[in-house]
Amino acid sequence: MEHYFELPVNCEGQEQNFKGRLVTFGYDYKFYIVVAGEEIVFERDEHGYFHTISNPIRTPDRNNTILLEAIVRSLQQLPLR
Repeated sequence: MEHYFELPVNCEGQEQNFKGRLVTFGYDYKFYIVVAGEEIVFERDEHGYFHTISNPIRTPDRNNTILLEAIVRSLQQLPLR
């Protein structure tokens, strides 16, 4: 099942909205967030923290890392059970 949403993200004092979708697989779920026209997949690890499992951003730089960390912070704040 899929649910579409917009995720507000505060990155270095600038508010941005990213299109995303929540995909559920039984009791598991993943977030697909569109960044720069590409979907990046986020899921929780065994400790309850979100991380990327696919990162199509080809050029790793400090700005991309900061943005991905800001997205993770926003996902962590969602009221999920």
